[in-house]
Amino acid sequence: MSDLNSPLVVHLVHSLGWGGLERVVLDLCRSTAALGWRSAVVSLSNDIPRQAQFAAFGVPVEVVPQRGLDASLPWRLATRLRALGAAVVQAHNFGRYFYGGPAARLAGLASLYTEHSNTLPHERALLLAQPLLSRLAGRVVAVSETVRSTLIAAHGLAPERVRTIPNGIDTAVYASGQGPTWRQRHGLAAATPLVVHVGRLVAVKNQALLLQAFARLHGDPPPVLLMAGDGELRGALQRLSGELGIADRVRWLGVCDDVADVLAAGDLFALSSTSEGLPLAILEAFAAGRPVVATAGAGKDLVTAATGLLTPTGAVEPFAAALQQLLDDPQRRREMGQQAAQTAARRYSLRAMATAYAAVYEDLLRASRDTR
Repeated sequence: MSDLNSPLVVHLVHSLGWGGLERVVLDLCRSTAALGWRSAVVSLSNDIPRQAQFAAFGVPVEVVPQRGLDASLPWRLATRLRALGAAVVQAHNFGRYFYGGPAARLAGLASLYTEHSNTLPHERALLLAQPLLSRLAGRVVAVSETVRSTLIAAHGLAPERVRTIPNGIDTAVYASGQGPTWRQRHGLAAATPLVVHVGRLVAVKNQALLLQAFARLHGDPPPVLLMAGDGELRGALQRLSGELGIADRVRWLGVCDDVADVLAAGDLFALSSTSEGLPLAILEAFAAGRPVVATAGAGKDLVTAATGLLTPTGAVEPFAAALQQLLDDPQRRREMGQQAAQTAARRYSLRAMATAYAAVYEDLLRASRDTR
């Protein structure tokens, strides 16, 4: 366990909302504490609804606000990092390292950044700066092999500087969901086929495709779609479900604190995103023993023929066909679910993620001491 003499890792984030990145940061703070590392979080915005969750695990959260293209931010961050007593600075995505890397250099601290999804093509200033500023990082971590390949091939980073550390989850939590109880509580019969989706309702998740595909499904009884999550597109997506004639078969659950039970209640999990890094939602579905239907943009680093079905990104008909195929084949769903659960336990545990990051922190501190 960590104590006040343990080295402090300061995680630099844009915000602390309800997305997967913020979950990874919380889980990383919790799990590295058991390996002797303290954590703190600095957010570059006041959007920190998750602050109480971090506080519950003894992780302080501070805000150092970014004001547009902010030339003063590296100096303000450096001052705060020194005051916190940081040993290592870890930025989450290059957009944060754009400021955090120079700040760590000003403060004389070791630094790294984790790329959760890759800098987007329209972020031209970041794309231009990434090869140069990444040289300040003692290590760059990619959450998947696809993200790593893009960092090297498209963003010009040296292969030896980029390491892949997959996201991890608390697999035991999702393996113990109470599906039948959840169904009973929500008035859903055991025979009703349930398709589950978990995610923020935002453009990159492309839930419109999921709704369009779901509208093509059939069965007796007809399937029901559980939409767990919230976001700016909720109203538009609800209107679309009405236009498609499926409003009575879509349940909008909002942000849930019982995702393990929701997944356990479902028959399969669906993710229709245009692009993902290494989505926690698929890992959670795996741990719950549920097969996954995903677009290639969402699941190509995770879903195999043993654990689910992949379809072309953006294509409605193949996605609908994959959903129908698994809904019609309970035995295949069970076999895929068993393989998915084994995959999650073997490769995507919190312990594995924490151990890998702790080794990186140790290497950075050792290298920092050697250069003084």
